[in-house]
Amino acid sequence: MAADGGKDHGAAQTRAAMGDRQGATDASPSPEAERWTGRPPEGPVDVSVIVPVRDTLPWLPACIDGARAQTGVRVEILVVDDGSADGSGDWLQAAADAPGDHALRLLRLPDAIGQAGARNLAMSAARGRWIAFLDSDDMFAGPQTLCRWVAAADKARADIAVAQFDTLTRAEDRVPGRRAATSRGPVRAADHPA
Repeated sequence: MAADGGKDHGAAQTRAAMGDRQGATDASPSPEAERWTGRPPEGPVDVSVIVPVRDTLPWLPACIDGARAQTGVRVEILVVDDGSADGSGDWLQAAADAPGDHALRLLRLPDAIGQAGARNLAMSAARGRWIAFLDSDDMFAGPQTLCRWVAAADKARADIAVAQFDTLTRAEDRVPGRRAATSRGPVRAADHPA
């Protein structure tokens, strides 16, 4: 995945993975549950999109807007601000507090715990049947990305799906100064042996 936290944002390739949470229970909320802000979606969730954030304010609007724009599946967006100092947390708080049915939930951490720790916190709060990881300096290829991923994974009866991404370098990319990631070819889903 592309690096967060002040690392190289021009990675040549990124990878995204979805894991099936069939049989996952929401019986015991995480200790951080009371610190999440925003509104969880009503009813069942198909995909929990997990976005760890650390000082990536220039890329956040495209990342979050792309996650909000997903169609054909019910999505919740779980964002963990991992101690950002560049205004990312304030932008995310305004986005989580904005009116509308966008299912954006935010957990702001005062001190950084790293991408893995941030993802783990979000996974403990996830309600989706699937989990998708999205770095805060990346974006989905289009509004049907998650719908296609879920359909391919469900068709294959997969436990995990991995999608390859390419970095775009065209001038018409939506984020100035950033090469956007887009899906390359069909999504392949493979069974994960139990």
